Amino acid sequence: MHEELKKNSYIQVMMKDQYANYVVQKVLEICDDQHREVLLSSIRAHLPLLKKYTYGKHIVAYVEKLGASGGKLFLLPSYHYGLALFISTR
Repeated sequence: MHEELKKNSYIQVMMKDQYANYVVQKVLEICDDQHREVLLSSIRAHLPLLKKYTYGKHIVAYVEKLGASGGKLFLLPSYHYGLALFISTR
């Protein structure tokens, strides 16, 4: 997953998009700890830039919320797993 994030800028575009930023948040919520850390490291590199975008601010707030909760989120039912799988294979 990490190599895929490096290869393309889809995640950057998604974090700034009106609807796709919610997809990124959902993936952070449902993925395992290892994938979450990889995704968060990619996101953290862009936090200053994301603060300048209306929808990027949603991701910044979500990452801050995640940090305040110690990185633990409640997992949702497994039917959302396909979404994470779809994102990680792109």
